[in-house]
Amino acid sequence: HLVEMSELLREHLESHTSTTVLNSDNFGTVTLFRAYPDGIDTWTIKDRERCDPDAREELLAHNEYNRRIFEHLHNEALQGQGVRISMTDCYRHTDYGEPIVALKSYMLSPFIEEQHVELLVEGVLAAREAIRD
Repeated sequence: HLVEMSELLREHLESHTSTTVLNSDNFGTVTLFRAYPDGIDTWTIKDRERCDPDAREELLAHNEYNRRIFEHLHNEALQGQGVRISMTDCYRHTDYGEPIVALKSYMLSPFIEEQHVELLVEGVLAAREAIRD
């Protein structure tokens, strides 16, 4: 059941133009993903950020963007609102040595249902809106 819900989360994240899954080939219960500002092509950005040294500044800006999303969600969770996710400062290093920040979901409860997955995605999308400059 947990793997099924993790797959559902990945499908939901990939269906949005502003989020992308980093570990889509992992079939476990951990989903690592990134969110992006409007106008970013999430189909090409993760390869460009990982491989192209000319994308360094963009990567660093998006790392900070994802940290801000995490902080927003974390603060809401501490107030008893929203969803609780994790973050890693280094999902992996780029080919040019920079760390890639990733948001992280662990599916642990056997009571997770589709509406909880949808709530998580809605929370991330709402956090994107809340942190706009």
